[in-house]
Amino acid sequence: MIIPSRSKWLTLIHQSSDIRRIAEIYDAWGEHYEQDTMADGYNMPAVMAGLVGRYVPHKDGPLLDVGAGTGILGDALRHLGYSNLTAIDVSKGMLDVCRRRGIYRSLHRMILGTHLDFPDNSFAASLVMGVFGKGHAPPSSLNELIRITRRHGHLIFSIRADEYLVDGFKALQDALEDKGKWNLVEATAPFNSLPLAHPGIMNMIFTYQIL
Repeated sequence: MIIPSRSKWLTLIHQSSDIRRIAEIYDAWGEHYEQDTMADGYNMPAVMAGLVGRYVPHKDGPLLDVGAGTGILGDALRHLGYSNLTAIDVSKGMLDVCRRRGIYRSLHRMILGTHLDFPDNSFAASLVMGVFGKGHAPPSSLNELIRITRRHGHLIFSIRADEYLVDGFKALQDALEDKGKWNLVEATAPFNSLPLAHPGIMNMIFTYQIL
């Protein structure tokens, strides 16, 4: 694979609807991913970590970092005092980088939209940053994340604001609330997560409590 400039990585990813192809792109990007995204002003980890700090006490571990990548969110959480962290990601290359950082107690290669190999009620919180959206994880992934998150625990996840309304996320989120599966605690206003390079990419972060 010819390694593109950092401005092309997201374009390559969003042009693909094949999760295997997306995993290959992330595998190739892994060694430079954090440097590139931080240079683009990536602020999602700070916002997500702030919400975790607001709603998830340190004593309420373990926490699952879904789509952990190279461990950017885990590193932020570690500095906030969270130590009982588990990571999953579709990309072996990303997980290899992540493993070297020594942040997580365990790392697993798993794909959202399929069965996740964890027992029911495993985690005090499940955190999903930059994973939901076209070509990545479908809305149906929320059902499995609810299953593995404890009652009264939290599911905190980001979605691109444009995809939230048209790709079935809003409809399923509302349906799950109507069925008493969870309760919306907070939804951020849309914000630009990569302001220095991709000013058109707007995201929202939702915090739900599992019922």
